[in-house]
Amino acid sequence: MTAKQLASSGLSLPNDTYIYSLARTTTLCAAISSDDSLRYFDPTNLSLVHTVAKAHQGITCLKATSDGKGLVTAGRDGTVRCWDERAKSAGVQMADRRFFLFLISSVLPRFL
Repeated sequence: MTAKQLASSGLSLPNDTYIYSLARTTTLCAAISSDDSLRYFDPTNLSLVHTVAKAHQGITCLKATSDGKGLVTAGRDGTVRCWDERAKSAGVQMADRRFFLFLISSVLPRFL
């Protein structure tokens, strides 16, 4: 059996940029990539909806919230940000380089 391609998209990524992670909210999909951006796109046709350039310095992690209404990202800059797709901005930001690994491994999973 051969798989049939339904759609494709480059998400307007620059050349030589890699997607690190994908997540799904209740209405959109999101991707983080090696250019440190967060991109929202329509899951039905893969069209780009919104781009947050430089969402972090060294973006590393992307997860959808447990209710599917938001996203949580983390970066090597020591920040954890909670994003609201309606506002297209970070609604909450936590930053402390000393506790970054603690936040990611212990605290953050409780909110997801």
